[in-house]
Amino acid sequence: MAEKMYCLAMEVDPKHANSIYNYAVMLDSGYNDYSRAEPLYKRCIEVNPTHSFALYNLAILVEEVRGVSGGEVSDERSARATAQHICLGSGLTIQQADSFFKRAMEANQGDSVTVADYGRFKLVTEKDLEEAEKLLKQSVEMDKNCVVGNYNYGQLLFMKGKTDEAEKCFRCVLDVDSWHVEALRYLGKCFAGKDDKLAEKFFKKAIESLNGKKSGNQSSSTGKDLIQELNQLSKK
Repeated sequence: MAEKMYCLAMEVDPKHANSIYNYAVMLDSGYNDYSRAEPLYKRCIEVNPTHSFALYNLAILVEEVRGVSGGEVSDERSARATAQHICLGSGLTIQQADSFFKRAMEANQGDSVTVADYGRFKLVTEKDLEEAEKLLKQSVEMDKNCVVGNYNYGQLLFMKGKTDEAEKCFRCVLDVDSWHVEALRYLGKCFAGKDDKLAEKFFKKAIESLNGKKSGNQSSSTGKDLIQELNQLSKK
């Protein structure tokens, strides 16, 4: 029924950007029909080149469906796309995804999540640590409670060996989502070898959160991963 309504709305006004966008979102998030959603996002952007939500969603779709982002959400989306043998018809590239992120950020300059996700993209997909750090730092300065920004900035700081600074970022994530599996896991890693009892506490809470599905954020970790890291503490 909803699909028919969107089709009718686009027949009445083929250049109504929000109707096109909402239909794309339904296909993308509701039906996981990425091959049909992608041209609609593009059509929306053709009608309104500064439609920040369409630019952002298209960037995320291209990155995730191509299975290269390695993020918390992308693994599931990529698996579904692979199972459906979906291939984006227009051959959009990761370089174009970068452009869509940049344009989305410019179109919606007050949105910390867009900045944070562009930073995550730079960190995880393009491996551009310098630019990623600038963007992620900017996102948490814009909004100290930005979960995407704090988590990914913490991850970057941890990679650089700055565990004290990383700890602060992960604790900011827990201030918003106290059961965030990956933040709990990284806090365990931050304290491993420094305060093993506290590290154990964080690992156990991460396992509890994962098993009980207590967080709204999806996790790339498995129970096996967490138990293995927990067991490493007892061997020290």
